[in-house]
Amino acid sequence: MGSTDDNMDDFRCPDGIPSWELMQAFVFLSRHKRYESAAASAGVNISTLRRRIQKLEKLLGRKLFVNENGLWTISPELDGMLAAALEMEAAAFRFGTGTSEVGGRIRISVLESLAMKFAPAFSKMQEMHPNLQFSISTETKFVDLRKENVDVAIRLARPTRNGEGLRIRKIGILTTNVYASKQYRETVAANGTTSHKILDINTSFFHQDHDFALSGFDWDLMGVDGDVVLTSDSFAVLAKMCSLGQGVAILPDAIVADYPELERVNGSSLSMPFEAWMVSRLDLTTSWQKTLASLLRDEISGWR
Repeated sequence: MGSTDDNMDDFRCPDGIPSWELMQAFVFLSRHKRYESAAASAGVNISTLRRRIQKLEKLLGRKLFVNENGLWTISPELDGMLAAALEMEAAAFRFGTGTSEVGGRIRISVLESLAMKFAPAFSKMQEMHPNLQFSISTETKFVDLRKENVDVAIRLARPTRNGEGLRIRKIGILTTNVYASKQYRETVAANGTTSHKILDINTSFFHQDHDFALSGFDWDLMGVDGDVVLTSDSFAVLAKMCSLGQGVAILPDAIVADYPELERVNGSSLSMPFEAWMVSRLDLTTSWQKTLASLLRDEISGWR
């Protein structure tokens, strides 16, 4: 049962608006019309409910109920006040159960090379949650989620520690291999050499607290011998330079799909896997967050 020592100051907000406890007492009495049943529904004793009604009347400066044949009904001109109180009750229920429609601005950061690949997943999210506004930015360097106010980041490296409460979810594996253009391969064959011009990924921009698959990569493991002639921190740049016949590069197969002139290099017998991760400062437990992770997984699985 509720407390019997309600204080007037406990029920008035700084702006003069009555507290929800008083509004709730108003709703229960208007609904049940008897103090006994209204108090039971509110989970307080009858005297507490009476005091709350009296305090609400004092705050508003008027009588709220009239007794008609033993039943307490709201004054006939207060239908608008009752409707407002019922709206508050419904809103409080949605808030407490988490069933209200999600809405707001969600900032997502994704590697520039893969941003377009995830567009279908973002499109489906917009259809499923029209009240969510997605702000999608591309990154070549791993942004600091908290400093940049980014909610979700999609990366090809796993954080080695969940600093400052970050949450991570594995969303798939990207397959990769060594590629070159047909033009480049024909030139190498004509020259009768097995040495290649290597277009290498520059991993110096990746934070040291991430486990990036290509950090310290050994080209010999991929059956490729040669010298590095160009480095870039962008897979898109490497793929374009590779398609122009400037050398060989290890690239995610998903990106190579946009460059039909690229082919796997003979002698490349191994495939280097890239784990894709969803990193967030959110808890990743709500429905829309789980849906986003699921859609991203589906997209990645379709790239193979």
